[in-house]
Amino acid sequence: VDISARKRAEAEILLAEALLRGSIDAVNEGFVLYDPDDRLVFCNEKYRQMYAASADLIVPGASFESIIREYAKSNDPNVHFQYLKARLNRAILLNKLGRFQEAVDYLSSIEMPADEGDGRITQIEGRNRVALAYALDEIQEYERAAELLAGVIEDFRGNTDPRLASYASMAAYNRACALAKLERYPEASESLRLAQQLGIPLSAAILKGDLDLAAYRGSDEGQAFLASLED
Repeated sequence: VDISARKRAEAEILLAEALLRGSIDAVNEGFVLYDPDDRLVFCNEKYRQMYAASADLIVPGASFESIIREYAKSNDPNVHFQYLKARLNRAILLNKLGRFQEAVDYLSSIEMPADEGDGRITQIEGRNRVALAYALDEIQEYERAAELLAGVIEDFRGNTDPRLASYASMAAYNRACALAKLERYPEASESLRLAQQLGIPLSAAILKGDLDLAAYRGSDEGQAFLASLED
């Protein structure tokens, strides 16, 4: 074996790795690589800055969950927003991998520091389930979006906190859009009526301007519902 040739090859690999890391560090966006077990392999300095609240944990081998949970302990609202964003992105990734139930369970397991019992934890969980349903709709997983939104309606309908009750009304309208795309028009009308009952001020003009309801508007069912709004 040519030892000198092997050493040159190793040196070239190290140089290439150093150049790659240097290039990634120069990028003005966070970059991170996790292995299949969700353990950190590499990240750039921008990523460390983004999650400065848990900087001590951002080391090779650390799990994504341990980093993000430590990060969430801060009282900084911007930190909470980044936490939510990281959770949502993670759920979307799980869904794209065909692990839908894992994605839903992942969002449902959100934990935030307690804050005087003002309902923030529940609010965050509701917000993320609605956001995941939107993401499912975007990738044409309409059946799954409708299923998830039905659960949001059930969990938040009638809540005495208006912030939380609003998730039910949003979910009812978004579910109508998903059902319309599935050509389940009578169910779409029912969900729109529920959205009205829960506080969304629907009008014919609003529905006519929603591209998600284009096919529904052209159906007999949709025409009848529009006529009921114009009466």
